[in-house]
Amino acid sequence: MGGPLAPTRIWRSSWSDFHLFGEEEADESLRAVEAYTESEMSRIAAAGFTAIWVHVRLDRVVGTEAFPEFGGAAARHLDAIDLLIQRAARFDLEVFGYAQPPRGVLADDPFWDDNGDVMGAPAIFGAPPYDDRLFRSLCTSTPRVQRFLHDASRNLFERVPDLAGLILITASEAPSHCYARYHFRTDAAQASDDPWAFGPGRSLPCPRCGVRSPAEVIGEIVTLVTAGAQEARADARIIVWNWSWSFLEPDPSAGIVAALPDGVEVMADFERGGTRMLRGVVREVDEYSLSYPGPSSRFSSTVELARDRGLPTLAKLQLSTTHELATVPSLPVLGNIYAKAEAFARSGSVGFMGCWNMGNALSLNAVAFNFFLNEGPFDSADAALKRLAMIYLPGADPARVVEAWSTLGEALNEYPFSMSFLYFSPANYALVLPLRPTPVSPAPVGASWIDQPRGDDLSASLAELPLEVVIRQLTALSAQWRIGAEQLERALADVEPAATTRAEEEVASAWVAWASFSSTRNHYRLFALKRRWHDGPLDRDAYARIVRDELRALEVALPWLGGKEMGWHAEAQSRMFDRRRVEEKIADLRGQLEAMPPPGRDIESAPPPVSEW
Repeated sequence: MGGPLAPTRIWRSSWSDFHLFGEEEADESLRAVEAYTESEMSRIAAAGFTAIWVHVRLDRVVGTEAFPEFGGAAARHLDAIDLLIQRAARFDLEVFGYAQPPRGVLADDPFWDDNGDVMGAPAIFGAPPYDDRLFRSLCTSTPRVQRFLHDASRNLFERVPDLAGLILITASEAPSHCYARYHFRTDAAQASDDPWAFGPGRSLPCPRCGVRSPAEVIGEIVTLVTAGAQEARADARIIVWNWSWSFLEPDPSAGIVAALPDGVEVMADFERGGTRMLRGVVREVDEYSLSYPGPSSRFSSTVELARDRGLPTLAKLQLSTTHELATVPSLPVLGNIYAKAEAFARSGSVGFMGCWNMGNALSLNAVAFNFFLNEGPFDSADAALKRLAMIYLPGADPARVVEAWSTLGEALNEYPFSMSFLYFSPANYALVLPLRPTPVSPAPVGASWIDQPRGDDLSASLAELPLEVVIRQLTALSAQWRIGAEQLERALADVEPAATTRAEEEVASAWVAWASFSSTRNHYRLFALKRRWHDGPLDRDAYARIVRDELRALEVALPWLGGKEMGWHAEAQSRMFDRRRVEEKIADLRGQLEAMPPPGRDIESAPPPVSEW
């Protein structure tokens, strides 16, 4: 490792709202300057990062002749971006924009009254505030949209020439080009049955793009954006992210890589497209992961393809935390962080983006990744981790700290990793989700990354792993994680005063993670109990055991809930749990226990709630 390895190290603040969709006044390009104070910039730079990224919408941040309707507040956006760039420069930080051009427009928007000639494929977008409303793509096979892509990019870099570059997603996520929200099916029956698929028996519902390949469409978008940017600034960097290219063509998306123009850089997901073992069963890793060190075969093969093209590569990682548990500042599995750093160094990549719009607390995980790159190579993982402990946790016994990190890493291997569990389990807010001895409600528990009304039906999270497997894995995870948290607390008890704050942050993350995993287990245990409850009263003793276990988890978590980023979900821009609501849940559960009938008598109805969810 060592020296100037990975000169581009990109981060972002937890407090800046990504704002994928919605009212323009909340756009990150307007509001980021409020979150990126001098203090915040200083912290990011001190952690070893060289750049930040913010979300920009080309249809809002600049005006173009192609679509005079767009960019009405462009001057305000551009002034705010320029102010952000100048402030960042004082801390030797560059600013990248993240974009997904061209953005789709709601199908019922008056925009289409005068622009029907560029209407592309339909797309549904399910996230708030739109909740499954219909969009139409701006068809990039039309000359006017092509002109917009080129000119908007050029105008952006002409107006803010110190912008370092753009990071582009070209598949999935928001409605954008005609292929963006679709996926390829090789099976004709599957393709014909799925309205959002294309393949044998079903063409893309755009007569222009339907006769072109996804690679051709994506390559053209990137070529136009790159040409416009580099017309204004010859060294403008265009970083093309392979996020969800696998929806559009098989790994490693050789057609898309071949269609990219010279001069761009390819950023590949470090973990997505990999596999890991879960109790002897091979599981696909299709999300960010700290339980899986990586790199995935998709990452390695994409990097190889890009290198054959002469295109520089970057890695996309999540360093502090992931959807595995996004509401603690970090999952302190430093052994896995070292494994990622070592593998990244071998990849020959020129940089990395260390977080998405969540999991971006500046924890020891984030600092450690940069430390390993700067100070390596090391003789062994043990040597690297002990050196990290000596530098950042002085006064602690490095061997005992490393032992704790190892135990926590082994525990996380038991995580019930599946897409449905990541996206629809209650892990992020389990600490404040009520327990009720009532039948399963018809309302689902909801999405893990959105703060929304919650039911108690966990079925959506069990699409890939059976309930008994999830409970088994959470039981093993919680038991081993508790041992690691105890080891870490003991190991960090004697740190020097200068390291006290960092040590407390690490121990707090460990214990609140344990409480969250344990609470999540309790919710699945209760769900199993309720699914067996058809007629007659609920098993009183079984429910009481779950309540007592939940109380123990909440009481362990309570002293550690004071940190600014504890409970904060940066993608949702919401605090999903806090001390007050945990205290209310404790009072509620204690009240339930007091109101329960004596042992041996079943519960016939639920006690009234002490607090409302």
